[in-house]
Amino acid sequence: MARPDPTKLEQESGLDLIPVLREQNPDITIVVLTGYASVATAVTAIKRGASDYLCKPVTAGEVVKALSGESSGSVDDDFS
Repeated sequence: MARPDPTKLEQESGLDLIPVLREQNPDITIVVLTGYASVATAVTAIKRGASDYLCKPVTAGEVVKALSGESSGSVDDDFS
């Protein structure tokens, strides 16, 4: 699999970067922050190795918790 260029996401999804980042650094914390939430995308993100999945709007505190591993780990039920 060709590695996506993290500076250019033309047709690719940011979700494509998750396994690449996880492979390069297995201990990395990956938080997906989206304004277009869906159950399918949340499941894909977690399966690919995301540590957490947050749906906008979020507070700075929620982002800090997710990055520090303090998030509940549950995906928000408020999907569009």
